[in-house]
Amino acid sequence: MRYKFVFQFCATIVQCWGNLDLGDQILVGNYCQGDAMDWTDGYTAIVCKFFAEQVRKGNRPNTHLNNVGFSEVSDRFFQSTGIMLSKMQLKNK
Repeated sequence: MRYKFVFQFCATIVQCWGNLDLGDQILVGNYCQGDAMDWTDGYTAIVCKFFAEQVRKGNRPNTHLNNVGFSEVSDRFFQSTGIMLSKMQLKNK
């Protein structure tokens, strides 16, 4: 059983390798999460614009965006800046 865990752990590391930026990366659950984002005024303005678009699209059923909304914000932010953010990083903003 231990070998199965090690294999899954190594497979997850390999999947996350594309997101490594030579900084301190940690493995959380089944995904990689990097260091805290350095939020400049420009990045904040961009992400706020994308959050507002998702609210207008109806991807905030209650007090937070749903998974579709977070995914679209992350994708659009990556297209605009080249920085891939996790759902957790977006939620902490």
